Amino acid sequence: MVETSGNTAGAAVSEPVTSRLFVALRAFCLELLPRGTVVLQTRQNNTPVPDTSFVLLSILSRHGLTTGAQHNTPVAVTLSMPEEFVVQVSLFGDAAADNARILATAFRSEWACMFFDSLAQQTNMAESQAGTPLSAGGWLQQTPPAVSSGGTLPDLPVPLAVPDAAQRPTRLVPLFAEEIRQLAFVNGEQQYEQHWVLTLHCQATSSLTLPQTTASSASITLANTEALSLREISV
Repeated sequence: MVETSGNTAGAAVSEPVTSRLFVALRAFCLELLPRGTVVLQTRQNNTPVPDTSFVLLSILSRHGLTTGAQHNTPVAVTLSMPEEFVVQVSLFGDAAADNARILATAFRSEWACMFFDSLAQQTNMAESQAGTPLSAGGWLQQTPPAVSSGGTLPDLPVPLAVPDAAQRPTRLVPLFAEEIRQLAFVNGEQQYEQHWVLTLHCQATSSLTLPQTTASSASITLANTEALSLREISV
């Protein structure tokens, strides 16, 4: 017989990697595109079409790259999986072709890797200073920042500290960008407008934390099996 002092399991927690991915990519687009460009997530109801140049972000697919890793604690097990995300960037407006080329060129460079790494580091630093988690809404309220005088890394916006919930730019790694292409777009007045599409491939890690019960101590009691009857053994 073993009597244990158990650690109570918690609740399952899934990291909101999809929304965090959109926040990071939106910050990337706003850093490079002309001021005033609107960047939105696709497939949203009751969202009017902007009256200026705009960009739409849509995740086309996601798949795991390796076998997931597992990390155990006394009360939970965390499963992490590096995934490749394929994101379609649709650009509208007179300068859509040039803007698509800007994003494709930058995404294929080391500068993009440094941008997303700096974005994640500044987010973590702001959280530690504010003492509260940052929400995606806080990032979406930021205006496009100016490029730093040093010309190497951008001066990223300082995130807003919001008391509700831990959605923040994910640590994203650019993989590659496909060639830009033009697609037909006819507006409500049956007029053609500029519409260029860019497909980005990037890597991010998703995690799932599941509850588990463990024992911090155990008490073992020996039993004399020879003294047990066959009935007691069968029971």
